Parts: sequence; C-alpha cells; structure tokens
Amino acid sequence: MGNMPRRLLPRPHPSPFGAALRAARGTRSQANFAAMLGYSQRTISAWERGTRRPSCVLGSARRPDLVLLAQLSWLLGLSQGEVRAMVEEA
Repeated sequence: MGNMPRRLLPRPHPSPFGAALRAARGTRSQANFAAMLGYSQRTISAWERGTRRPSCVLGSARRPDLVLLAQLSWLLGLSQGEVRAMVEEA
C-alpha cells in the first residue's frame, strides 16, 4: 500500500470575489485582515481560495451581517450589489 499513488483533489478555482478580497488585503496578513473584519484567518483564507463563500453576503447566513457587507463594499470599492454578484459567481 505504500506504493499507491496519492489521489489528488482538484484545486478550487479562485473566484473574482477571492481575488478582489486578496487585493483589498494588500500587504496585511490574513490574520490581521481577519481580525479587522471579525472573522478567523481560516475563513479569510477559504474566501480567498474560493473554497467557501461568505453566506452572510448572500443573505443565507446563520447570522445576518450587513456590517460585513458594508465593510467588503468599502474595502473593494464596489457597491453592495456588486459584492453580492461577485460572491454569487463563485
């Protein structure tokens, strides 16, 4: 069994939202950026990689978070509608 090839999982495709979020983060670390938004570094990483989407932006959140939507809108320089569209594309 030691010679069995490892099964490679497909890599997630970065979404337009993830790319925009990473650009907005700039030189800040994911941990620092996450702390600014009130989320974990793991969550920011997943959003950037496209493995998760911010459900609070889509309106199906466990906790509605209009503050996050407003923050993302401001950080990305987009309207809240544009942010939602980017997230929905992912």
